[in-house]
Amino acid sequence: MSIVGSMMACLCVAQNPEPQLLYPDGKMPGNNEIDPKNFLDNEEIRAGITVPDYTLFLPDPQKATGQCIIVCPGGGYGCVCYAREGNEVARWLNENGIAAIVLRYRMPNGHHQIPIADYAQAMKTAREHAEQWGINPHQIGVMGFSAGGHLAGMLATISFDRETTSIKANDDNCVSFKDTTVERQVSDPDVVCMLKEKFNLCRPDAVILSYPVVSFAHDGVSESISRLTGGNGALSDKLSLQ
Repeated sequence: MSIVGSMMACLCVAQNPEPQLLYPDGKMPGNNEIDPKNFLDNEEIRAGITVPDYTLFLPDPQKATGQCIIVCPGGGYGCVCYAREGNEVARWLNENGIAAIVLRYRMPNGHHQIPIADYAQAMKTAREHAEQWGINPHQIGVMGFSAGGHLAGMLATISFDRETTSIKANDDNCVSFKDTTVERQVSDPDVVCMLKEKFNLCRPDAVILSYPVVSFAHDGVSESISRLTGGNGALSDKLSLQ
């Protein structure tokens, strides 16, 4: 483990680790077209997110299992309730020897690809830093609550084809992948997640859904669906977990 990695790990074992930018270079794929002036954070809920971040919670090394969970808080795709459905959950996971990454993803605002892209970046970050953070890159799951549960469910059950994940990314956006027969580098400004027949870089190794939004037919989730799809009925049918 590098000196920088060791220092970061020590800081994240602390009771209140500091959030880190999900895209440190500021180059984020897509634009949710939310005015930054609408940003709101009351230390429990964050709304109007245009710049996503994550908070890494690492367990005591004596308890560590090597497992990790990316936690996606809910909030109806209009905000993230990161205190109750994020940080508190992360601390419980730590008590059980599991590392946690609390993701404060961007709100879709009708651009359904945005939260998917942010999750993909979180998984990429976790696997790239697996050695530094003392986690197994093949034991990284995702846990979601409410709308975050729908996001987690999409990551596990819906094929990430060009129609559901294609967004205008940066020209230098690059995804590398490897399977048993081929290793190649893929660079495409329209692709966030590259899908191979037996390999998906973005696919979680485990999924935990807590009171997730499963059916889009329920009247109580109509606003959440609209925020995700922008009112596109055909897309709603495609992204429903039912």
